[in-house]
Amino acid sequence: MDWSQVQEHARHAPKQGSVLHSPGACNSKSSVAGAPSAKKKTSVSSGTQSSATVKTESSGTDSGQVLMRPYRTFVDVQEMLDAKEQMFKNQDKAVFELFGRVVYSSRENFQKKQYFQFRSLLKEQPPYINGTLVHWEVGSPQDIAAQDFLKKRPSHAKCFCRCKLKQDPRAKTGWVVIVLEIRQSGWKEIQKVMDTLGRKDLDEPTSSSGN
Repeated sequence: MDWSQVQEHARHAPKQGSVLHSPGACNSKSSVAGAPSAKKKTSVSSGTQSSATVKTESSGTDSGQVLMRPYRTFVDVQEMLDAKEQMFKNQDKAVFELFGRVVYSSRENFQKKQYFQFRSLLKEQPPYINGTLVHWEVGSPQDIAAQDFLKKRPSHAKCFCRCKLKQDPRAKTGWVVIVLEIRQSGWKEIQKVMDTLGRKDLDEPTSSSGN
């Protein structure tokens, strides 16, 4: 894919894109895409970006707005990594938003650290990427929302994660996630996000991806 065209489009894109009011009511930041497996270069089409404003139903969980900016909101881990590598590698403060799944989570309450392993929303396959949430305030909405992922489930929980990416030579992907905010998501919200982004990956959840 021609990343020079992608970068040119991003430079001329509006600074504030779509706003998705997600289950709750605070503020946050974001971006998108969805892609193939590791090692393959992924395609981030300018046609997947929309300026429409979408609001989701409130479900009482903690969360803020999803501000969909070009090439920063993703449903696929590999696409997020490709965007970081090829567009934002030298931008340590670049913030991304991932609608994905939590494969595993555990926490150290004394150290105030919670660990996550993420995978893509629609693909039960690598790359998997590890992440950490730290220094939450006990009893805060951030704390309560993160605890949801400690529960055992028959399938991997769908999530919305606002994060930064940090290089780590020990990680298989070469990157780890610094979690800024995480909460559960659902198909209703995800469908609206993908529609706004012009994604056709998810017309109807299949039996394998519909949990």
